[in-house]
Formats: sequence, C-alpha cells, structure tokens
Amino acid sequence: MKYSETFEITSHDIDFNNVLRPDRLQMYLQESADHQMRDEAISYSQLYKKGISFIVSRMNVEIYKPIRKYDKIKVKTWHVKGKAANFPRGYEIIKENDVCARAMSNWALINVEDKKLIKYKDYDMSDYSMSDPLEMDIKRRFLIPKDISMEKVETVKVMLGDVDINRHMNNTRYLGIIYNNLPNMTDSFITSINLRYMREAPIGSEIEVFRSEARKPDKIDSRADKVYNFYTLINGNSNLEAEIGIKKYERCV
Repeated sequence: MKYSETFEITSHDIDFNNVLRPDRLQMYLQESADHQMRDEAISYSQLYKKGISFIVSRMNVEIYKPIRKYDKIKVKTWHVKGKAANFPRGYEIIKENDVCARAMSNWALINVEDKKLIKYKDYDMSDYSMSDPLEMDIKRRFLIPKDISMEKVETVKVMLGDVDINRHMNNTRYLGIIYNNLPNMTDSFITSINLRYMREAPIGSEIEVFRSEARKPDKIDSRADKVYNFYTLINGNSNLEAEIGIKKYERCV
C-alpha cells in the first residue's frame, strides 16, 4: 500500500521555462512523506520533540515529464523495509495518470542529543504504508571519477533562512545551489538527480561548491545528453556529492 497526497504547483515553484524547479520537486516528495508521518503515525515535529530525527543520506530521482505551473499532482510515497540503520523510502509523482518522476531515498534515524544511529529493528514502522523498492533506470550508487577536472564555482554561507528544525541546511537547498550552477539550462531539462549527503552544514558555515565539465552519460543515464558531477566541502571536509543528468529541452516536452 502507498500513501498519497495531492498538491497544486504554484507560481513560486517554477523556473523561467514554466517548469517545476528540481529543488521544489524534491520538496514535494519530502512533503508527502511528512504528511504520511503526520497522518499515519507521529508527525516529524512530535518525533523531534522526543529527541529523534530522520536524516537523509541518499536521494535518487528520475524525471520523465515536465511539471508546470498550476498542474495538479498526486505524490505517492511509502516506507520500504530496511535493515541495519537504513530506513528506505519510495516516491512517485503522477499528473493526469502519467508518472512524471520517481525516486528512492535512504534515511537514517538518529538520537538528536548524541547523534547515535537507531537501528531499523529497534524502531516500529508498522503503522506506515509500505511497499516494495522501485527498480530504477539509473544507478543509485555513483562515484565521481578521480581523473575528471573539478572547478570551484561558488561559496555559499549557510544563513538562517537555509536551516531546518535540525539547525543545519535543509537538504533540498543543496539541489537549488546545484541548479544555479548548471550551465546553459535555458534550453535543457534535468532527467536524473543522484545526491549523496555526507556531512551536515550548520548555520554560519561556508560551503564550497565544485562542478565538473560536462561528461558523456554512457551507462549513467540513458535519457540524458550529458552529465555533470558536483561536490561540496565544509572546512575541507566532504559535505555532498551529486550526479545530474541533462538533456535538450525540446526533446522532453
């Protein structure tokens, strides 16, 4: 069984092409999961008050069709059986019976006070709608090749408006930074997003953003024309790694 929630895309969600921005797409995915927690078990805020918090470690997204202003979408989400300290989750975005995007994510459950991981077997997820993991067309695991050149493109200071209840930068903000640093997006469309979160970015910290040159998609994303890699650093330490598939916009309409 899958939980579903409906949303209408607003004028503040779209880019210059009247297409849902990738960070807002990720926001709607996670908003549906937040609604599921509230409706089926315990809200995220209530969980946090108990000293427990979910933290994302990986997000993998495939985008098939553009979503535009005022489109009404149904977002399905469900818990996937996990193991060790991994709490997986699946998502689908549906518009007029067409699947526009799919995603899988991995989450850790931590004790807020001491940052210790809570094992899957030690936390009851039986109240949540549950189904099987998605078989995705993209590889969920990736490595940035050691021999490619990476250019520093931006330094971002984490401000009050960037952080969430955990007091570090909200995970959807990273995708906004990446989108701002993708070249020539006036005629292009994101087909895939692979994000690996490695370290939190607390308020006041500075994030250094590095981007590769365009790469051939090869077996990374069969629908993409090119792929870009990103990584970010905080005080010289790894913060985030990303792999983004891009294709010319006119072939995606």
